[in-house]
Amino acid sequence: MNAEKEPTIDDAVAAAQAAIVAESAANGANPCCCVLRRVDVACLMVSVFGEVDSAEAEVVTAAIDAVRTVRAVELLIVDLTGVMFFGSRGIAMLVRAQAASPVGGTDVGLIGISNRAVRRPLQATGLLEQFSWLATNTDSEPADPGR
Repeated sequence: MNAEKEPTIDDAVAAAQAAIVAESAANGANPCCCVLRRVDVACLMVSVFGEVDSAEAEVVTAAIDAVRTVRAVELLIVDLTGVMFFGSRGIAMLVRAQAASPVGGTDVGLIGISNRAVRRPLQATGLLEQFSWLATNTDSEPADPGR
């Protein structure tokens, strides 16, 4: 009997880091536009920096997709506090992450609601309230933007 081992959270980190490098090389994006780190036993955070448009959105999407396929990851936090420009491809990236069927049961939570570069485009498109925003010490807004 050859039972296949379930991927671990460390496997998710390795897969996401490989995806970041591969996608960066393929699109000419800076691989430092996002950094992945383990927060807890079943929680990972991808922190996004700089401009998030075409190539950078593909890099972050590749990292998110790699993480979401591992059952051991219950929560993926996307930290947008370091974003300076958030274009339409960045918005599409979040919509895709939110709508993707959670293969491994991974929930996606966002931080950075107080970041104007992220908040304004999401407000303008009517999408701000469609996402699960997690409260942080730096957010001046409530965790529920619908209040």
